[in-house]
Amino acid sequence: MKSPAMLSSLFNYNHNVLYTFLYKFSDGVAQGVWSAASMATYIYLLENNSTKYVGLAQGIQGTFVAISAIPGTLHRSLSGLQWVFAVACCHTTYKHARSQHTLPVAAGWLADRFRRDRVLKCCAVASCGAIACTTAAVLLPQDLTVCIFGIAVDHKYLWLCVALALWGLGQGAGPVVEALLADSTRTGSRSRVYSIMFSAGLAGMSVGPCAAAATFAITGNAWHIQTLQHVILVGMVLAVVPILALLCFDDDHSLGAESNAVRHQAPPTRSPMSGKIAGQQRPRQFRSLSKKCVPYFLASSDVLFGLASGMTIKFFPIFFLKQVALPPISTNFILAGTPLCVAIMSQLASPIAQHLGRVPTILLLKLIGVSLMGFMGMFPEIWTKLGVIIPVYVIRTAIINSAAPLQKSILMDYVPKESRARWNSLDGVLIFGWSGSAFLGGILIEKFGFDFTFCITALVQGIGACFLIPLLLLVPRREAAHQPSDAVSTAAVAAAGSTSGFAATDTEVLADGQMSALDALEEAAEVADLEQPLLSNQSSPKTANLNYLGNSPARGSLDL
Repeated sequence: MKSPAMLSSLFNYNHNVLYTFLYKFSDGVAQGVWSAASMATYIYLLENNSTKYVGLAQGIQGTFVAISAIPGTLHRSLSGLQWVFAVACCHTTYKHARSQHTLPVAAGWLADRFRRDRVLKCCAVASCGAIACTTAAVLLPQDLTVCIFGIAVDHKYLWLCVALALWGLGQGAGPVVEALLADSTRTGSRSRVYSIMFSAGLAGMSVGPCAAAATFAITGNAWHIQTLQHVILVGMVLAVVPILALLCFDDDHSLGAESNAVRHQAPPTRSPMSGKIAGQQRPRQFRSLSKKCVPYFLASSDVLFGLASGMTIKFFPIFFLKQVALPPISTNFILAGTPLCVAIMSQLASPIAQHLGRVPTILLLKLIGVSLMGFMGMFPEIWTKLGVIIPVYVIRTAIINSAAPLQKSILMDYVPKESRARWNSLDGVLIFGWSGSAFLGGILIEKFGFDFTFCITALVQGIGACFLIPLLLLVPRREAAHQPSDAVSTAAVAAAGSTSGFAATDTEVLADGQMSALDALEEAAEVADLEQPLLSNQSSPKTANLNYLGNSPARGSLDL
């Protein structure tokens, strides 16, 4: 009796929400097979145990992810502050960005200008090309070489670089899918939906390495080029499923005003003596500015975390091969268990966030994760102790990534609906920096070793965590829900009545802490967002628990 009820609840979700779950799970499975441990190790062995070539190949993939996202953040409708931030990230001039004809096609920009489902179909085509090139690279003879700028390059490596570039373009679907998910979800219930999406992706990332381990069990439990080729080909077959899922998204199933961003900057409080709304003497421009700063602090933190993570994340399979001496099956089981620990930790982070607030929880989790990374770098003698290094790696990864859903939910709450795909595409621009640091990480590992690179990673991530500190003052502890306009209007009129008699402009701050009528309306709307019941959830007891806010986080970028 319980199972049909669960299925009924699941199918009450929006069409696009269901296909998002399918896409995230199937994409996680496919990448867990061909990308998690196999691709980096395959290139490492193919290029005579050189981490430099691994970093270069991963850098090419990240660069093309950024190419699909740069115009999404450098669109001419952006504000001056957005331009400054985007130029700092991409090293692109304002004049060049204003000329849209000189910019490559970008998923994020196209998704905010045209139908998102059509953009996803273009990403599906790029992924099909990536499958073809990856298969060709694996099946080509190893002894063929080609000369590029006087440098002899292996045919396999060249085709793998082309394939990874196409995979990078195909990954432009990620931010578009998440933007379409946000447009198909009620404001106030987004955290729960994002949590399921996050967990679906993590489940796929656990199933994928298990499938890879099964393939290794059949072909041989050894790090050989031939066995890795079989695993990668299995991953190419599984990669067809997320491509089919991309073809099923439909913009016509997205919501309207119910999915808009929240209107307030911080939860207003009432003075216990006077009953007035606290902070009403602040200018309206200050409240608006502080609200607009939230995405930039989040993105700045992501920039530094991305730069730091790029130096180490893709090299962990090589770390297990070279320093820990683990066989393929053991390595894949570690990679399979880690996402499950991330999912469990992310669920534990949600009730913690309800008590401490989302931002304090994010800071706490990230600082613990950074400390464990530093511990791995400062004590290399633990690397050969499997009972120490494996738990430290798994716990570090679980803790630091469990903050990602909370961080993504804050971003989606403070970004207007019409710019969500562009802000999601900023993840791709951050990967541009990540790709450069991946190449740098390959060189550092080759010259100085893993211990030095781990310490540098922890240092940069610690600096990135500092950019989240201002959010303690800007982001409320409680997450606001979408309110019908009549509820807001009633509360606004009631509040405006208490301030009647003031005739002022919308930007004028009155004496003695009093504010204009329009400011009172704005504050009243904020109060309504927080104090009114979730009327949309009360309409149906069956769906109330599905739309209720605050029980689960959302998904973000993973440091896996």
